[in-house]
Amino acid sequence: MFTLGIGSGASNELISKAAAFGNGKAEFVSDTSLIDQKVISLLDSSLDKRFYNFILDYNSNDVEFIYPDLSELRYIRGSKPIELFVFFKPEV
Repeated sequence: MFTLGIGSGASNELISKAAAFGNGKAEFVSDTSLIDQKVISLLDSSLDKRFYNFILDYNSNDVEFIYPDLSELRYIRGSKPIELFVFFKPEV
């Protein structure tokens, strides 16, 4: 979800969290003459490549679990870093 907050009354928390939960991007503008630049920025971001059906190859005997659960990731955006936390078994 790509969101645009316009004016000083726009909720920073709502706009930012909606974009984050929607795996998108948030922009804010207080000067209405800059709206076109912000919209273009959001459109550019929406055209990022997305990678589907990716595989993380690892030895499951060594790993307790991975967060976030890879089965919950629908896709990865090409220009957005992904953070994975790998928790190894104590004996590794």
